Amino acid sequence: LKGVLMDPETGKPFLDNNKEVWAEKTFTPEKASGTVEITFTFDSSALAGKKVVVFEYLYEQGKEIAVHTDLKDKGQTVSYQAPEIGTKAADMETSSNMGYTSEKTTIVDTVSYRNLIPGKEHHVKGVLMDPETKKPLLVDGKEIRAEKTFTPEKPNGSIELTFTFDSSALAGKKVVVFEYLYEQEREIATHTDITDKNQTVAYQAPEVRTTAKDQESGTHTGQ
Repeated sequence: LKGVLMDPETGKPFLDNNKEVWAEKTFTPEKASGTVEITFTFDSSALAGKKVVVFEYLYEQGKEIAVHTDLKDKGQTVSYQAPEIGTKAADMETSSNMGYTSEKTTIVDTVSYRNLIPGKEHHVKGVLMDPETKKPLLVDGKEIRAEKTFTPEKPNGSIELTFTFDSSALAGKKVVVFEYLYEQEREIATHTDITDKNQTVAYQAPEVRTTAKDQESGTHTGQ
């Protein structure tokens, strides 16, 4: 049994690095009817939004005895989509991208995803970044990370990651959340824009200023 991946748009074999993608297997059937599997391994990086169709050719002693070569057969077709993630980070206390410094601060990062395969386990990881150094933010010498495993019921949806840390030293500074999405330990999407305002939370130190006046004179001098 031999098979080749086809490009349904051109009607010609799909090319991976200018090479056709073939697979084959030799087998001896125990019964007249049954199944065998052949596997095709290739780089699908450039196939977002595209499809491939498998053509098969069956031989006995070098003689072709059956084929399955229908470009329109859905059973032979695999579609590929590029997974995407987008995020919205907010300070938990203010529910905005502005927060107050505190010994215990929590950022809630809502991660929206598109084009995932329902029923497949996925893993999302995040890290807080310092936009001034473009390196991970360090608090007491440690990076601030969070992660979550989830199984989407639909291709599109969202989940939340929470980062809890001491922001006492961040007055007047900002943090940016970077995210990485994995499926079976394979990185399939990232959101790592250090300038993205939706991923950024700015922190300020609360301040109190007062002006005292005498009630009768309305000035700073009373009698």
